[in-house]
Amino acid sequence: MAKKANFIDIELNFEPNKKFIKPRFIIGKKYYLYAHTRADKSEPFYFGIGTMDRNKNYYRALCHKKRNIIWKRIVNKINNYTILIIDESDNKQEILDKEINYIKLMGKKKDKSGCLANLTDGGEGLKGHSIFWTKEMRKRQSEILKNRKIKESTRDKLRKNIYNSNLIGRKGKNSYVAKSIYKIDILTGNIICEYDTIKQASEHMKVKPQSISSALKKKTKSCGFKWEYKNGYKKEGIIN
Repeated sequence: MAKKANFIDIELNFEPNKKFIKPRFIIGKKYYLYAHTRADKSEPFYFGIGTMDRNKNYYRALCHKKRNIIWKRIVNKINNYTILIIDESDNKQEILDKEINYIKLMGKKKDKSGCLANLTDGGEGLKGHSIFWTKEMRKRQSEILKNRKIKESTRDKLRKNIYNSNLIGRKGKNSYVAKSIYKIDILTGNIICEYDTIKQASEHMKVKPQSISSALKKKTKSCGFKWEYKNGYKKEGIIN
């Protein structure tokens, strides 16, 4: 595989050879810190954290899928690597802190500070990650997301969820957002006014749309009135 392959094209075209090492002091606590090391240079090239699953497996440490470009380049070159469980704890923050320390100590290839394939500084989040994503990479990733194929069954499920949530849909008066709503008197249950949209009602009542939207969803009151969607309101009332 060409070494100049870009971020998206680099993939592993083989099942890498792996050696797993778990020291005796590792007894299977909830969170663990692991390292991937290369035999040709006798040095680690990646540090990561994982969570023990129900079967007490070190899945994330053993998995070679969903790895970044630098990790894949190294493994494509060396073919095999060793997986070493370094530490463990039932305290997640303790493991996160240790990951940060190890990455800081060894340094990252992306900023030419060391030998690691890690893209972030460790811990949770994407701190230190933005430097790696160039404009070309962002553009390429955007194109892939646009062109990805989605099953029709998945689309139908999404459409149903969207319709039920009253969020988005068709344009104009047929839009799910544009469902007409009633302002209802709490004591009598009579319809006082009808609005074409939540936005129209909020502007008339001089409140934020979220106030009325929340009342519709939670069946509570806003501005001293009850609110219902027109299509879902069964009780007869009087529109003034």
